[in-house]
Amino acid sequence: MKNILWCLPATLLFLASAHASIVMTGTRIIFPADSKEKTLQFTNPDPVPYVLQLSVSKTPDGEGEKDEDVPFIILPPFSRMEPYSGQSVRLNRLEGSLPEDRESVFYLSFSQIPALDKKDNDQNKLLLAITSKIKIFYRPAGLNGSPEKSVTELIIQARDKNLLLKNPTPYYINLQTLSARHNGKDIPLVESVMIAPKSEKAVRLLPATGNVARGEKIKVVTVNDYGASLNTEMEMN
Repeated sequence: MKNILWCLPATLLFLASAHASIVMTGTRIIFPADSKEKTLQFTNPDPVPYVLQLSVSKTPDGEGEKDEDVPFIILPPFSRMEPYSGQSVRLNRLEGSLPEDRESVFYLSFSQIPALDKKDNDQNKLLLAITSKIKIFYRPAGLNGSPEKSVTELIIQARDKNLLLKNPTPYYINLQTLSARHNGKDIPLVESVMIAPKSEKAVRLLPATGNVARGEKIKVVTVNDYGASLNTEMEMN
């Protein structure tokens, strides 16, 4: 009998299985424009082996994309990770033009699949492939400002039941939380969101938010290059 491989969304798999164990060092990848490759480190802390599968896409789901849409390649794309072992892979930049006046984002997907013993090859087995996604930020040289201070230039405007978030900087702004102080409590206004460089995004206010007035103090929590949370206090415009 042939082996059966089922690939399910990571959110479901983490609920169904306690074996989502292969981890990558870091929570995001910053790829400077003057680099040709970046080394990524993975660790398997489990007493069982896994097959590690990696790919890079332009969008989170990668549907309908062509190879030329992604100017990166990961080597090796497949590897076997023995128990309690580490694995290094290379993220290489390919030829191709990307905007030089702002960051670009791509997505690294890595899946761990239980490795079968030779004695199991002829048995019918259900294998769950657990997939995680990490953002890759391509960062051109010479961009104005700095990534960590970009949030201070964020413009937040109330629009009825929406917030209009304007990002005039060349960097992606990753909002973890955005809340207002009401009756001594921090009330979340919107869900986590990423705002692209030199763009604006209308985001629906959460149902329990209530009215948000101009000039109101807003607490903004962003995620920096190292995955740490940064707190900034701003005013509603």
